[in-house]
Amino acid sequence: MRNYLLTVLEEKFDVAPDDVQPETKLSKLGFDSISTVELFTTLTDHFEGVSLDETGDISDQTVEDLIQAVAAQLPCNPER
Repeated sequence: MRNYLLTVLEEKFDVAPDDVQPETKLSKLGFDSISTVELFTTLTDHFEGVSLDETGDISDQTVEDLIQAVAAQLPCNPER
């Protein structure tokens, strides 16, 4: 899951891998409401059965928060 997220951030959103740390806030990576919806849609399309709240305030949400939100909904194989 973590590797997929890093790939998506780099390839789809042009986020430099060195800028992504677990404690990095999504807003610090340049995500606004529109890009957050696009990121969440990408993740939920890839990880079947995962649901993410696209309407919440992401200003305090970190990369690790997002990883944990997805991982908590995955079956036993978090490295999907």
